[in-house]
Amino acid sequence: SDLFPSHDIFSRIYIPNLGMRVAHDTGTAVIRKKASGGKYPIIDIFFLHKRDAERFANTHPKIVKVKVYHRI
Repeated sequence: SDLFPSHDIFSRIYIPNLGMRVAHDTGTAVIRKKASGGKYPIIDIFFLHKRDAERFANTHPKIVKVKVYHRI
C-alpha cells in the first residue's frame, strides 16, 4: 500500500535529522518505490539547493523510520 495515498496528501511526517515535513505529492517513482527496488516506501525530500541535498544524502542514513501523522 502507499505511504501517502492520494487522499492523504498534506499529511505531516516526522523525519529524523530533518524534523516535521508535509507530503505534497506522490509521483510514479515514489508510488513504484523505484529507488528501493520496490522493497521499501520512498519519500523524496525537497531541498532548495542541490548542494544541500547532496550534503544531506552523503551524511545521513538512506533508510530511516519515520512517523506519519495522517490528515483527519
